[in-house]
Amino acid sequence: MKFARYLEETQIPEWKRAYLDYRLLKCKLSAVKHHYEANPQAQGAPSITNKTPIRVTSSANSILRSSPVNAFRNTTPKNALNPEEYAPLATSDLSPIPSRVGSPTNGDKPIHLPTAGSQDTLQDLELPPPIKALETQPEGDEPIGKEEGGGLTGADIGRRKSLPTRAFARNVKASRPPMSNRSTSMQQVEGLKHTREVPPINTAQVSSAQSTQAPKTPRISLSGFRRFTLTRQRRDTLGSVQFPSTIDDVLSTLSPIELEFFGTLYQEIEKVDTFYKEREKEAILRVNALREQLEELRGHKKLLDESNDGLWSGVLSVFGTVSAPRRPKSTGSPDNSDGSRPGSRERAHVDRAAHDPEAYCRAKRKLKKAILEFYRGLEYLQNYRILNVTGFRKALKKFDKITKMRVQDQYMRERVEGRDFTSGETCDSLLKEVEKIYASQFAQGDEKRARGRLRASPRKTSHHYSTFRSGTWIGLSIPALGMTLYRLLHEEVREQVPEWHSLLQVYAALSLPVIFVLLVGLNLVAWARARINFVFIFGLDVRTVIDAREYIELPSFLFATLAYAFCISFSLTGSEFISPTKWPIIWVGIALVTVFNPLPIFHRSARAWFLRTFGMLFLSGTRRVEFADFWLGDQLCSLVYTMSNLYFLICAYVDRWNRIEERCQLEQHWTIPLVLSTIPFIIRFVQCIRRYFDSKQNHHLINAAKYVSSIIYYVTYYVWRYNDMEYDLHLAIFVLFATISSLFGAYWDYTMDWSVLKVQGVQYKLLRKELVYSSWIPAYYVAIIANILIRFSWVGYIPRGGLPISTRSFIFAVLEMIRRVQWNFFRLENEHIGNADQFRVTREIPLPYAFPGEVESDDEERTPRSSRQLRRSKDDGADLEK
Repeated sequence: MKFARYLEETQIPEWKRAYLDYRLLKCKLSAVKHHYEANPQAQGAPSITNKTPIRVTSSANSILRSSPVNAFRNTTPKNALNPEEYAPLATSDLSPIPSRVGSPTNGDKPIHLPTAGSQDTLQDLELPPPIKALETQPEGDEPIGKEEGGGLTGADIGRRKSLPTRAFARNVKASRPPMSNRSTSMQQVEGLKHTREVPPINTAQVSSAQSTQAPKTPRISLSGFRRFTLTRQRRDTLGSVQFPSTIDDVLSTLSPIELEFFGTLYQEIEKVDTFYKEREKEAILRVNALREQLEELRGHKKLLDESNDGLWSGVLSVFGTVSAPRRPKSTGSPDNSDGSRPGSRERAHVDRAAHDPEAYCRAKRKLKKAILEFYRGLEYLQNYRILNVTGFRKALKKFDKITKMRVQDQYMRERVEGRDFTSGETCDSLLKEVEKIYASQFAQGDEKRARGRLRASPRKTSHHYSTFRSGTWIGLSIPALGMTLYRLLHEEVREQVPEWHSLLQVYAALSLPVIFVLLVGLNLVAWARARINFVFIFGLDVRTVIDAREYIELPSFLFATLAYAFCISFSLTGSEFISPTKWPIIWVGIALVTVFNPLPIFHRSARAWFLRTFGMLFLSGTRRVEFADFWLGDQLCSLVYTMSNLYFLICAYVDRWNRIEERCQLEQHWTIPLVLSTIPFIIRFVQCIRRYFDSKQNHHLINAAKYVSSIIYYVTYYVWRYNDMEYDLHLAIFVLFATISSLFGAYWDYTMDWSVLKVQGVQYKLLRKELVYSSWIPAYYVAIIANILIRFSWVGYIPRGGLPISTRSFIFAVLEMIRRVQWNFFRLENEHIGNADQFRVTREIPLPYAFPGEVESDDEERTPRSSRQLRRSKDDGADLEK
C-alpha cells in the first residue's frame, strides 16, 4: 500500500490539517524528477560510454550522489597523507597520471593536477565511475565512457566553482611518482594507492589481456582487474576529499528545484512540531488536573468512611447537620467554618454532598470517564507522532532515490531527530503514568488489567453473515410487499376487508419509522466512507460500536416481518382463526420484544444505547444536552405522521375496530393528535432552552423560536382542518404561520446546520469552503433545492378535490422522511468540520471537584488549595458509565 493512502486511512480525521502534507511533498519530488529527466546531466551521476576516456568532474553533488551514507561524517581515511607530506606536491606544477588502464605508458597523455589555489580544481579532479557501470563494459580494451556529470550547464558550473572552499579541502593529494619497473597498470595502481598495500596480481594474465581483443577469459580477467583498479582509485580519490560536514553545506550545493523541496519539507516539520507541542502542553496540564481530582476523590472517600452510616446518616444529611471529624481539602476553607459567615449555605450544600454515597459514586464515575478520554487522546497523539516521523523519512528516501544522493540520515539527524515529536518521551511517560493512576484507583493495582481497559480498540469482526442476513430479510420482504400492493388495486380484494382504509392507515403509520431507521443506514455508510467520525460525535463506545452493515440487520428484520403481516392481513390467510385487523398489533408486539430483548442478539449494546438515549428525550431539561440528544430529537420531528396516528391506533384496538371511522377519526378528536404532533417540537424547545442556560449563547434562543413557530404551524393546521378546511380566515392564518415556519426552518438548515450559502472565499458558489463529500458536488445543490421544496409541501393541503387528505398526509410524511435523511448527511459533515477546526478528538468530561479560587483568581499561584469544593452538576444522575 502506498504511504499516501495509508496516511489517509490511518490518520485522525479531525487532525488532518495538522499532519504533514505528504501529497504536496510528492508533488515537489515529481518536479525534481522531471527536472532531471529534462536535464540528465544535472544529476551528476557517473555514466559509462565506449568512446571517451574517464574524466569525472568532482563537485559536491557528484560526490554526494555516489558516496555511501556515512560520507557526511567528515572522516579522514587512516592512510591519508598528512599536510606535511602533500605540501611540496601542492606547489609543483603537474603530476603525470595515466588516463587509461592497461595501455602503454608512452601512449598515454598525462593529466596534470592543479595547484591548491587553482579555480579549476573541480573541473580537473578525476574520479572513477561506479562499479556497477564498469560491469556493463562489453570489451576490456574498449575505452571507457565519459561521466555524465562532467557535462554541467553554465549555471551549474558557475554556481559550483565556489565549492572547494566550502565542501572540500583546500589541497588535493597527489599520487606518488610511477615506478618504472612495473607495467602501466601496476604503475597506475601504485600511484593511486598511496600507502595502502595491493594484493599480488598476475601481471602475465594482464599483459595477455592487453595483447588480445576477442578471447573471453582474458576479457573477464581484465574486467575484474579493471574493477579492482578503478575501485581502489575511486576510494583513494574520495578519501582525499573533505565532504560536507553539515546539512547546510549540502543544501548550499543543490539546485533551486531541490531547495524548493527542502523548503516545503522544513515548513511541514515546523507545522507538525508546533501542533505536537501544543497538544503535549495541554496533556501535561490535564494530567496535573487529574492528579488533583484523584487526590480530592481519596479525601472524599476518607470523609465518607469516617461519617456515620445507615438511616441516621441519611436523616442528618437531609437537614445538613453532619459535620466531618476531619475535613479534606475538597470541602471548604477553615476560615469560614462558621455557618453564620458568608458562604455558609454553600458549605452546607458541600457537606451534604461530601457525606452522600451517591455523590461519591458519581464523582468516581466522572473521573473514570475523564481518564479514559484522556488516555484515548494520548494514544491519538502517539499515532500522530509516529505517522509524521514515518512520512518525513519516506519523503527523504524518495529524494535520495531520485537524485542519487544520501541526505536522509544527515537531514533526519540534524533537522528532525531533535524535535519533540520525534522522541515522544513525554507522551510515553504520560501514557505510563495514566496507566498507573487507573490501575491504582480502578483496577485494584493490576496494571495489565488497566492497560487492557485503557487500550480498548474497536471490534474487528467480519460482516459477511450480517450482510447476508440483512439482504435475506429485505429480499424476502419485497415480493410480499409488491404482491399486496398489487392486490389492493382490485376493488374485490378491498371489499373482502371491511376496514381496509383504516387498516391501510395503521400500516402506513407503522411502516414509516421502520423505513426511516433503515434509510439511516445509508447515512452511516456515507459517514464511514467520508471518514466522518460519527463514533466520537455521538459519544459511542468504541468497544461496542457496530458497523453500518450490522446496524441494518435489525431494521431489515422488522421491515420483513411488517411486510408479511401486511401481506397476511390483505390476503385473508388464516382469517378464520386470526382477524386481519389483529396482525398490526401482533407485529407491534414482535417489534417491542425484539427491541427490548435482553438476550445478546441483534446487538444488545446498540439497542441499549438507543433506548437509553430515546428515553432521555422525555427528560430533556434535567440534564446536559449532548449531540446525540438533539439529533435524535430532530429525527423525531420528522415522524409527526406516526406520532399523530398513535391515538388512532390505540382507539381502534380499544373499540375492537367497531365503527372506527366514526369514533376514532381526526374530526372528532383533533386535540389529542395535535398534542401528539407537537411533542417532538416541545422536546427540542426545552433542549434549546437548556443549552442556552448551559452555554449562554443567544443562537440557542433563536433555535428555540424556530420550534415555537413549528408548534404554531401545527396548531393552525389542526384548527383549519377541524373547521372543514374552508377558504376563510383560518386558512389565511395557517398559510401565514406555515410560511414563517418553512422559511425559518430552511434558513436555519442552510446557515447553521449545513453552513452553506457562502458566496465569498469558496470554490463552489453557495457552498462552504471545506467539503467532505468533494466527489459529490451536484448533490449539495440538489439538497439545497429539495430542502426548500419539501419545507413548503404543506401547499398541497390547500387544493380541493384530488387525493384524500389522509393520503396527502402520508405522501408529505414520506417526503419529510427523505428530507431528514438528506439533512443527516450534511449535518454530520458540518459537525465534523467544526470538530476539525478546533482539533477536538475527545469529549470534554466535566471534572467532579471544582476549585473556585483557582478559576476566579488571575494569579493561580496565590490561590489557596483549601478553597476546593465538590461540583454538584444538575446532570450528575445522567452520567451513567457505559
